[in-house]
Amino acid sequence: NPSTCPHQQQLISRQKMSKKAKPLSSEKEYKDNISLTEHCLEFGDKEKLYYSAVSGTIVVKEESKESKEKAKANIFFTAYFKNPDSSLYDEYQKKINTNLDSSVKKLKEKISKLDLNDKSLLDSIKSDLEDITNKRVSNNNNNNNNNNEENGEGYLNIDDYRSQRPLTFAFNGGPGSSSIWLHLATGPMTVPEIDVRAIKPPYRCRVNEKTFLRFTDLVFIDTTGTGYSRPILENAKENEYYDFKKDCEMAANFIRLFINRYNRYESPKYLCGESYGTTRATGLIPVLQNSMGLFFNGLILISCALDFQTFITNTNNDLAHLLFVPTLCATAHYHKQLKDEFQNMPLRELLDHVEEYCTNDYLVQLFKGSSLSEDELQSALTSLSNYLGVSEKFIKQNNLRINESKFCKELLRDQGETVGRLDSRIIGEDPVDFGDRTTIGDPSYYMLLGIYNSCFKSYCKNNLKFDSDLQYHVINFDVHKSWNFLQNGNVSNVGKNNAKFLDTTQLLRDSMLVNPFLKVFIGSGYYDIATPYFATDYSIKNHLHMNISNKNKHDPKISIKYYTAGHMMYISEQCMEELHNDVQTFINESN
Repeated sequence: NPSTCPHQQQLISRQKMSKKAKPLSSEKEYKDNISLTEHCLEFGDKEKLYYSAVSGTIVVKEESKESKEKAKANIFFTAYFKNPDSSLYDEYQKKINTNLDSSVKKLKEKISKLDLNDKSLLDSIKSDLEDITNKRVSNNNNNNNNNNEENGEGYLNIDDYRSQRPLTFAFNGGPGSSSIWLHLATGPMTVPEIDVRAIKPPYRCRVNEKTFLRFTDLVFIDTTGTGYSRPILENAKENEYYDFKKDCEMAANFIRLFINRYNRYESPKYLCGESYGTTRATGLIPVLQNSMGLFFNGLILISCALDFQTFITNTNNDLAHLLFVPTLCATAHYHKQLKDEFQNMPLRELLDHVEEYCTNDYLVQLFKGSSLSEDELQSALTSLSNYLGVSEKFIKQNNLRINESKFCKELLRDQGETVGRLDSRIIGEDPVDFGDRTTIGDPSYYMLLGIYNSCFKSYCKNNLKFDSDLQYHVINFDVHKSWNFLQNGNVSNVGKNNAKFLDTTQLLRDSMLVNPFLKVFIGSGYYDIATPYFATDYSIKNHLHMNISNKNKHDPKISIKYYTAGHMMYISEQCMEELHNDVQTFINESN
């Protein structure tokens, strides 16, 4: 009874005094933190690309058994929406100039009342000058922030233009990697020109003339535990989403939420994943289609990791050893470690020979194992040495099965160098001659890490106007170590202790049957020792069955392109241009 309960009376009194009563709830309120900016990119003397950028964190909730939504994670993302003209950009310029004029007017009033003995007034003027200067710099750099609460999300949906634009959700893999790599490869800004050479810090972003924003709107997602994304520990365990199935469900919830908030139901939709991101994409698409009724036009799969048995070279997995050989051969060819007969061949011609050897001869040699005759063993040693550029002794010591990490150490051992795993064109110094593992790890990873991290942090803070004191996890190795790879939910480290290998090819095949218009683009790098191209070819040909892919030869469902680069083929300027053109063609033909 409110009349007899003092606590209720106090509560009613407070609610009457407030403009808006807040409901009582034991659930802590979590809010989105969004920054919206307007930009203009200039390509050459004439072409301009106007776009809106939305960057920040969205609270993703899940329904609990009590039918109440619980906030589970803050997911960091950046979205880019191309605009049809300069109207939104011009409006921002006008608002900023108006705000600046108002600030200058107030400052003049303070100066007219200036009293040199009034320290508080002097401090106020100094603060105003700094504020105006910052706004001027922001205005000159075309990086103009706007208050999201004032303008609302509806500001992004002013006409039907965006509903007709393709929309691509992109993420990297790891697991445990942020989307920084794809973001600074396909977004409107990119890193300095790199290819295979290290560059001296500091690092600054540059305009990306090959941005995918030219032909599709983009949403880059940092999954839970990566980038600025964090689980909400009051409602979720720290490692709850470090799991194949739960990770797909979280990503699906974010995508559903985003499509609804920004009203993109009518847009042609795509998923773009790299490395384990391709695992996520092929596991995510059946959740989107079957559970949420969201059908997509296509998948863009970069450096595929679909069937883990094809690229994990443990002792009992001969298949992976076989599928690595063409990539190891390409690496030896690039570093000029082959005999003249093979070194002088064009790369693709050489790889055709190697693929044929693997399919017809090496397969049998591995199958026979210790029952090989001396002549057969010698034939295997000679062939592998010719194709891999390492000694017959090394191959025999490894029982004809060349682990990729040992190969990276061995190929240039005599020169005191090691080759990269993510991109075997890149080399690093390795002063320790002993052992079968490199001293510092993968030189291609460390060469890229500092460049991408520095560029993104500066770009995010100064251009996108989003900042956080949290560490931006480019790659969170704790997430990787905690990951559950099994599809049935039982915890296991993939491929170890005879655990079942994760394989999403069946999920992809079934999704293409459910949605006959779903098409797939696959991009593979010849110098990628993390996810070798021949392993991807095997997975597609043997698990998806080509009669599904090529039933209609004039409208193939799967297209595969190869690039003379590594895992992140876009660090090569030439390959980035090829990738841009290939993906643009794919999207144009599939929507």
